[in-house]
Amino acid sequence: MKMSGSRFYGSFLASVVNLSTLSFGVHKRRRILLQVDSRIQDHLIRPEFYEAETIEWLHGLSDGSHVLWDIGANIGAYSLYAAKRFDCQVIAFEPAAASYEALNKNIRASGLENRITALPVALCATTKIDHLNMGSFDAGSAMHGFGVHVDQFGSAITTKFRQGAVGFSIDDFVRIFRPPLPGYIKIDVDGLEPEIIRGGRETLSAPNVRSVIMEMEGSEARLSELFELMASLGFVARAKRKDEHRNVAFDRR
Repeated sequence: MKMSGSRFYGSFLASVVNLSTLSFGVHKRRRILLQVDSRIQDHLIRPEFYEAETIEWLHGLSDGSHVLWDIGANIGAYSLYAAKRFDCQVIAFEPAAASYEALNKNIRASGLENRITALPVALCATTKIDHLNMGSFDAGSAMHGFGVHVDQFGSAITTKFRQGAVGFSIDDFVRIFRPPLPGYIKIDVDGLEPEIIRGGRETLSAPNVRSVIMEMEGSEARLSELFELMASLGFVARAKRKDEHRNVAFDRR
């Protein structure tokens, strides 16, 4: 099939961007690849740039009827992939100002504003106003802590900026706003995973929540706490395909 001029231009430009960013770190490269002209979005939202285990988990959305909550959406890599590939509805939670701005730019550039709702909200154990202690103010950066000064490894966050933010427990958020309830939940918040789960016991216990994936790093005590919390809510962990995978998927029993 002959490629149209716009598609050829998009494919060519995508190749140029890919080649020119090969030497960059993965987070910077992902940021550049996503913040591009809408004409080449189809070529750039591809799974080779993401964590393989998370992409595999997202394929559970393949029937298009589920709602995904992306907690710690950052600039939206997984929200974009899920909404574009599987035509699902996504609520993307991202409290960091620069990443939230980039997230919305990426949603707009991809034409996905009818499928992804981005909210500048932190999810946590209790509903409150607090500070997001940020190791970097750059879009796409990580290792921030909402209301805490240590990360998932117990190391102190080198705070470069304290950004005010509003936090909700999952259960309060659902009671107050009545959002579309999730069938799938991704949690990647660099340390607050146990607090988020404890603040969402009622919501996470509901049968509509079929699967949760979260980054599992830190001490053995912390990992044991997460496994026990998920088991108490009726979930069982999938076996990892590779030891180096940081994310663990939990499925409803």
